[in-house]
Amino acid sequence: MLGIFRRLNDIIVESINYTMSILSLLIISLIIASALLRYVFMIDFYGMEDLVMLFAISLYFIGSVSASYTNDHIHADVVSSFVQKGNPRNIAIVIRNSLTVVGSLALLFWSINLLSWSIETRVTTQTIKIPLYLHHSIILLSFILMAVYECLRWYQSIIIMKNGFNQSPETEGI
Repeated sequence: MLGIFRRLNDIIVESINYTMSILSLLIISLIIASALLRYVFMIDFYGMEDLVMLFAISLYFIGSVSASYTNDHIHADVVSSFVQKGNPRNIAIVIRNSLTVVGSLALLFWSINLLSWSIETRVTTQTIKIPLYLHHSIILLSFILMAVYECLRWYQSIIIMKNGFNQSPETEGI
């Protein structure tokens, strides 16, 4: 059973990496195409901003999932920097991971409300009328994955603390 979850995780991580590459290329291509159309061919590309916003939001939040998975996101953790090893460091890491889980779950809850609101109100972008529930569903999916990865990291830090191992930056990741 654990093998199925690991394979699923590998597929998700690989998909995230490909998606970030494709979204980056799409954003760059749209901006170049818009500049060429406007300044070379004197044609306006109406709605380009709507598309770039959708792709940029997707890239930002999918990149956040990637950072959460690799444990490369920003940490505001001073205690574990000063306490080098032992149980005080392990306790500090468990507390930090607990707070991160609480924050992740709160953001997940708010993103559910945001998606519900955008579906109910049927709000769209101004120019080409892209439904905002597309943006908000990407945000929700990202927060689901971030919450899962942070819960796994929290669980892992508890196991390491219980077994009395020293947690280092290398062992803090999933």
